[in-house]
Amino acid sequence: MKKYSKKTLIITRSIMFALGAALGFLAMYGMLSAYPDLSPKGFAYVYCAGTGLLVGLVLLLSSSSALWLVFTVCGGVKSLFAGKRADSKELSRLQICEENSECEDEKIRNGNGGYLLTASALMCGGIDKFCRDWLIGGAAVLDITVSKLIELGESGEHALKAYKTLLDCGCAYTAAVGKGEESEQAILYAQKHGLRIIAATSSELGDCASPVLGFEEISG
Repeated sequence: MKKYSKKTLIITRSIMFALGAALGFLAMYGMLSAYPDLSPKGFAYVYCAGTGLLVGLVLLLSSSSALWLVFTVCGGVKSLFAGKRADSKELSRLQICEENSECEDEKIRNGNGGYLLTASALMCGGIDKFCRDWLIGGAAVLDITVSKLIELGESGEHALKAYKTLLDCGCAYTAAVGKGEESEQAILYAQKHGLRIIAATSSELGDCASPVLGFEEISG
């Protein structure tokens, strides 16, 4: 059992003895008041004092255990509230991360892994399921790629639907690069951010410094 200072023990023992003496005295006094025949006439206060002394001594001897119990309970309560404060701070941090697009997703956006989907890749059947089930890290979709799919009209509707599905599940994000040819901007963006490109075929972008995965070849 933990050792406590001499001053702490003296104070605790004094309080415990006084409390025990008072409780014992009052308890016996109440019982003799209700049943006066239990003690000889004139000895009621002697019985009360004796009971108070006995209970006081019992509590005095148990001071160390009582002190340990108090410190243990206080320590547990303190830890509980400290844990709640930590949880609140963590929740606040997560909310800030979500509001400002930080945390794990930002690592991907800053080029620490991930992929880039071209228009041809999004037009392949099953690309959304493949990205959800197999890709580790988010997939970038250039804004000019989205514009290109919109310009295709009905033939680009399936690709746009796949793009929206990936956005909704958090598997993709839109990257703004401005104007230009999609293939050129895709290569530049992938090189700058360390991304692997997913196109319909691996030869689609020609001689590219970034790895190019052909979805049609992967899906076989």
